[in-house]
Amino acid sequence: MPKLVQSADASGDTPDQSLQHLAVAGNSIKRKQYTGAATELVASLQADNSPEAGFVMGWLLYQQERWTEASQMYAEVLRQDPEFIAAHTKLSYVLHHLDNPDEALREAKTALASSPQSAEAHRNAGVALDDLRKSTAAEQEYREALRIKPDYAVVHYDLAILYGSRHDSNQAITEYKKAIVLDPTDEKSHYNLANIYSDNGDIDSAIREYREAKRLNPKMLWARQNLGQALMDKNMNAEAVVEFRELEAIAPDSMCHSCLGTALFKTWDLQGAEKEYRIAINLDPSEPAPHLGLGGIREEQKNLDGALEEYRLAERLDDNSAEAHRDAGRILLAKKDLPHALEELRYAENLNPSSWITHEVYGKALLTSGDNAAAVAEFKQAIALAPNEPSVRMELGDAFEKNGDWTNFIDQYRQVAMANANPDIQNKYKAAQERLSRHIALLKSTGKSVEAVELESRLRTAEANQGASEKLNSAMQNGLNALMANRLDEAGKYYKEAVEIAEKMQPHDMRLPTSLVRVAGFYARQQDFPHVEASLARALKVTEELYGSQSPMLTEPLQALGGYALMKKDYATATDYFSRVIDVNEKTFGENSTEVAKGLLSLSMVPYAQDQYDKAEPYLLRAVHINESLVGNDGIDLNASLSSLCNLYTKWDKPDKLETCDRRLLAVLEKQFGPDSPVLVSTLTSDAQALRRLGRSADAAKVEKRSKSIQASMGQELSDGNVLPPSLK
Repeated sequence: MPKLVQSADASGDTPDQSLQHLAVAGNSIKRKQYTGAATELVASLQADNSPEAGFVMGWLLYQQERWTEASQMYAEVLRQDPEFIAAHTKLSYVLHHLDNPDEALREAKTALASSPQSAEAHRNAGVALDDLRKSTAAEQEYREALRIKPDYAVVHYDLAILYGSRHDSNQAITEYKKAIVLDPTDEKSHYNLANIYSDNGDIDSAIREYREAKRLNPKMLWARQNLGQALMDKNMNAEAVVEFRELEAIAPDSMCHSCLGTALFKTWDLQGAEKEYRIAINLDPSEPAPHLGLGGIREEQKNLDGALEEYRLAERLDDNSAEAHRDAGRILLAKKDLPHALEELRYAENLNPSSWITHEVYGKALLTSGDNAAAVAEFKQAIALAPNEPSVRMELGDAFEKNGDWTNFIDQYRQVAMANANPDIQNKYKAAQERLSRHIALLKSTGKSVEAVELESRLRTAEANQGASEKLNSAMQNGLNALMANRLDEAGKYYKEAVEIAEKMQPHDMRLPTSLVRVAGFYARQQDFPHVEASLARALKVTEELYGSQSPMLTEPLQALGGYALMKKDYATATDYFSRVIDVNEKTFGENSTEVAKGLLSLSMVPYAQDQYDKAEPYLLRAVHINESLVGNDGIDLNASLSSLCNLYTKWDKPDKLETCDRRLLAVLEKQFGPDSPVLVSTLTSDAQALRRLGRSADAAKVEKRSKSIQASMGQELSDGNVLPPSLK
């Protein structure tokens, strides 16, 4: 490191020339051209061994985070000139990085004694006080720094860290957002903000911020790691695999192979997952996580003994692993070893009482043991921790049913059905209603009419006592039931009622925009287009108010508005809405995600509707490419994008492209449904027609022969009383 005092002026430069060197060095530091800056500073020091030159050299070392050398340089500057206030200010922050908060605070106070309006000195005093765990005093210094310099981005960052240490996530989020507005290029603010969002369960926002941190600093490995985990939390497992593979290519030694193994496991690549878990075990045999993963694979393979062996090994490696004990308990429950299952699950719950999954599994075990009251308590705890998990509410309902509490039983199923349009859940709710009806009928047929009447009365009372929220849920559920039964006008009336209730409730929640989108369909059937547009615009506005202008929650109202504009042949507006869908999903989930691929399919409809097939093709090709990169060239997720592309080539009259597309689509369908499935017939027919138009009659004949063979088999199956696969019903 150059010293301030040189034995001789080797360069022959003059003091004026020294200033020129300093100016050039300063500009080089701003551009992060540190080698050139160092050369200029050496020349400056040789020309004029002034404290100023030493100060700039200290700043260079500061920028390079060479804290020990920087502290030595600033100390030398202050030895020459104890009144060099800027050196006291810089040295304060350097000492913070050298874990010397007392001296850091002393230097900041020295600077403030001479320069009380120095925002930087106040900030550094705040950092030192925060290090000394004096957060109230630190906050005061930060606020003073912002009073002097309102656009001081890094102080908002410091305040966010301070609020985070107090577990005040709302204030921390506010400060990180302010820091980002002032300095959008600060990857640390984006990364820390993402961590808070993740802790709060706002996974969409976390993914968006992790992606931005990664974009700003591709070498930020933790941003990539946490992004992959967040994608798995969102069940975007194919995207997580891509993310972990990128991380593996960049930093194989820092790679979490267990994480990649889990992502592969969730995409049903059991072989690839096991390979990654084995690598993780070889790298660190003491780590229990890969054994938990291998146990999951053995479960999927129906090898319960092998799964239990892996979970037991994970327990031996870390007896405090709640997950290992829970998983072992789940296997023991499946093996009918109820006493040991209860023991393992009780131990797992004591280790981690905040895991809803453990409460759920323990509840199942207690229900199996006949301890229904304890099972109800466990399921209630699981719901308190994860109120949006439908399976737990239904299991709680089953526990109430076993207790003979029919009112609470049907209420749990009703709550799940109101919140989920999933056909499987709707069928389970219908089955629960049928069980209730059978129970009431049984009471009446066995001479227990009084009990039946009392139960019916309780059920009516429970429904009558529903508050506004329950009335809203009821209206939405009735609307959904009517919609599924194709009673469209009736559904519209229920959703109109839902909108009226939801508008009056404060604060609004997602049920309002959901009902607005549904009721827009009702207005569309009545050709009441002003109300269609008003309802959809209102849905978009409320969703923006609830989740922000960059949330993927906007997708549904934007899609609906785009579809409405397309119906009106307002192609420019439709393009704007569909493009916005892609934009918000790109920012949240990344440009190569299934959500973006879905948006591209919608956007392709705009030029398609105008017979501009050449403009629609790039959107569909990109959608196919995205899905291919995530699931391979025969993954089922390619079905929608490839089908749309093939349909485009049919309409465009491009038999050469159509034939290639049909063959790719056949590979997908064959893997999913088998080589002799009737699902293949329409694609085989299209392929044969394309081949004939290309003059390849022999190839077309082979395809037609295969199609006829499948149809003949299908006819035989029908004559034998067999049914078609679900996709053809």
